[in-house]
Amino acid sequence: MSVPINLKKYILIFVVANCIGSLTISAVFVFFKLSGGAGASIGVLCASSYVVIHKFIMDNARLPNKPEKIRLIIYSSIFCWLTSLLLLFVYLLIASMVYPKEFQELLALLSFLRNGGFPVFIILLVIVFELIIPVFVLWLCYGFIARKIYETLEKKGKI
Repeated sequence: MSVPINLKKYILIFVVANCIGSLTISAVFVFFKLSGGAGASIGVLCASSYVVIHKFIMDNARLPNKPEKIRLIIYSSIFCWLTSLLLLFVYLLIASMVYPKEFQELLALLSFLRNGGFPVFIILLVIVFELIIPVFVLWLCYGFIARKIYETLEKKGKI
């Protein structure tokens, strides 16, 4: 049985990788005037978790056990959501200064949605769906992809 290890280092690695990836993707979208999609954020999420799981396997020469995997998923999800909220806040702050008229129109639209202009259950369904996607992606990355990384590193004799 493997000894449980402190995951703070790996969570910090995830946060740094996720922030760098998110900022890089955001800058590319703004610089080239592209419209971002969910695929870009999922790509950043996969890359961040890849960095974490690769480092974990190299440090410990094993896959994370079930409790470690669950904790990695929970903390990575929380910090993914927090990073997204922080970036959204910064984006809205900048947009309110650069495009004040368009920002006021956005606030009016949000007020319309809040005041019954759109069914609340659909809004809640979208929010729940958006919260579940990162958990599923991280579960996949810290599970299936982690096993593939471990097998590859084992074949190459690096662990």
